[in-house]
Amino acid sequence: MGQGICSDMPVRKSGPWAPKKCDGFGPSCREQARGRRALESCGTDPSHWGICMLSPYSLDRLFSDTECDQIIRLTQAQEFSNAGLVRGRQNESIRVARITWLDEEGEGAWVFRRVMEAVRDVNRAHFGFALTEFAERAQVALYASDAGGHFDWHSDIGAGAFARKRKLTLVAQLSESDAYEGGRLELNGNGHVETAAVARGSAILFPSFTLHRVTPVTSGQRYSLTTWVHGPEFT
Repeated sequence: MGQGICSDMPVRKSGPWAPKKCDGFGPSCREQARGRRALESCGTDPSHWGICMLSPYSLDRLFSDTECDQIIRLTQAQEFSNAGLVRGRQNESIRVARITWLDEEGEGAWVFRRVMEAVRDVNRAHFGFALTEFAERAQVALYASDAGGHFDWHSDIGAGAFARKRKLTLVAQLSESDAYEGGRLELNGNGHVETAAVARGSAILFPSFTLHRVTPVTSGQRYSLTTWVHGPEFT
């Protein structure tokens, strides 16, 4: 691993902030954080920079239904293992899932390219983080009701060599929304819990320090793809 970010991904320019003009929770700001038009106004209004860059950014369609099937088939040729926490610790009260990994080369290379393009565009428009590489493989997780699949509140930044440098997290939904019940991805980055879209092929990007969870899957099973993007540690 260690694939670098495209060099044309700019970091947000410094400038005067006036966050009191935008609390991040008004209808216009919340709407901007949910689609491809997110930062047409925030990107040119310094009063929005400090708030909007910390809010999640949703993509309605990162993968087609056929592509979601292809990703799941790629993982089924591999062995799933029990999911751990940072540094491989196991704690079923926090997380129950089965996981496997996709490499940036071989049959799954197109997945990585798609994710990289999305990260480049969204970071340019919305977050403006200093991103340098994809230091970890993409993770495909299976949350199944018969195993009590869930992942309690947590952030993706930890003490591990890679985890401490995580800047952005991308989660894509691979399963049909009617293939399971429960299993909602919820985020709480500002004291307000938001639920990510469940449409197949949709994705959400958010700062890796954002608290989030997967609620218990009560029926069926849910596949998701998670990728982390790395850079200088947050200070």
